[in-house]
Amino acid sequence: MTDYISNYARRKQYLFHFYSVVSGDTVSFPALLTQLDNKFSPSWNSEKVFGRQDPILTFQGTERTMNVAFDVPSERKSQAKTNLVALNKLINFLYPAFNEEGYAN
Repeated sequence: MTDYISNYARRKQYLFHFYSVVSGDTVSFPALLTQLDNKFSPSWNSEKVFGRQDPILTFQGTERTMNVAFDVPSERKSQAKTNLVALNKLINFLYPAFNEEGYAN
């Protein structure tokens, strides 16, 4: 039996590919992007000074927040298990690793 979803995803290039800088591992699976938000929030410190009507603003920094959502379709139970393994591997990419004592990647 052919795997329709995986074949279609490869043909249309609907595969998500992720690479771990820490371990050098890769993971890919068929997925459809459903949400992508990119938000920047600068913060400023306001200080009132004698002799000025308007406060002096000093830049403190910028916080960046990204939200990504995607659907991972599965045609049958075996493919769902394979996708779950790939997603768990992707989750492991989010954590640091320690190669030598005192150094974090």
